[in-house]
Amino acid sequence: MFGVEGKVIMRNPKGYLSPAQIEAIIARAKRPRDELLMLLLWRTGARVTETLEIQLEDFYWGDHEVLIKTLKRKGDSKNIKRPIALAPDAEKRIKELLKQTGIKNGYIFPSYGKARRMTRQMAHHIIAQAAKDAGIRVAASEPMHPHIFRHSMAMFFRNSGVKVEELQRILGHTDISSTGYYFRIGDTDVKDRTLSVWKKYDTSKKDAIDV
Repeated sequence: MFGVEGKVIMRNPKGYLSPAQIEAIIARAKRPRDELLMLLLWRTGARVTETLEIQLEDFYWGDHEVLIKTLKRKGDSKNIKRPIALAPDAEKRIKELLKQTGIKNGYIFPSYGKARRMTRQMAHHIIAQAAKDAGIRVAASEPMHPHIFRHSMAMFFRNSGVKVEELQRILGHTDISSTGYYFRIGDTDVKDRTLSVWKKYDTSKKDAIDV
C-alpha cells in the first residue's frame, strides 16, 4: 500500500515485525542516542522502561552481557536484574554508539531536565518518527510504539526454536503463561504455511486421477 509521496507502507496485522523491518526502522535513527535505544530494545527484548533504566555500569563487556532491571514483577523488583547476552555484532555497535554519545557513567539515556533519564514519551516519539520515515506500520489502526520491538524479538526467538522457558527468562516474565502468548500467535504462522502448501497442491488444476 502506498502512503505519502508514493512511499510503500508495510503493515503486519499480527502485531509484530520481521527482523528486516526492525532493522529498516533502526536505520532511520536521526542520532546515535536514538539508534542505541532502538538497538537495545531489539537485541534485548526489554520493556522500554527497563531499557531507559540501563546504566553504563550494567554492561559487562567481558561476559558479553547487559544486566536489565526487571520491572512489572510482584514483590521487591528493585534489586532483581536479569542478564541478557549480547551478540558480537550488537556489542560492537553498542560500544561505538556509547562512544559517540559521550556517556561516561550513569544512565545511558540521561535527561537534562527534571527527570533522571529519558521519558517513555520521548522514546515513543523517537520510534514512531523512525518508523514513519521508514514507511513501516504494524497495522493501520495501531500506532508504532516501543513494545513492538519486544514483541518482534520474542517472535523471532520463538520462530528460531527458543524454548518457552528460555524466552520467559529473557523477557523477565513472572508467569510463563505470558510467554506462552508468543507461541499461540505462532499458530497463525502455521496456518499460513499450511494453506500455502495446499495452495500449491490444488487438485482443481490437475487432471482427474483414475482410481
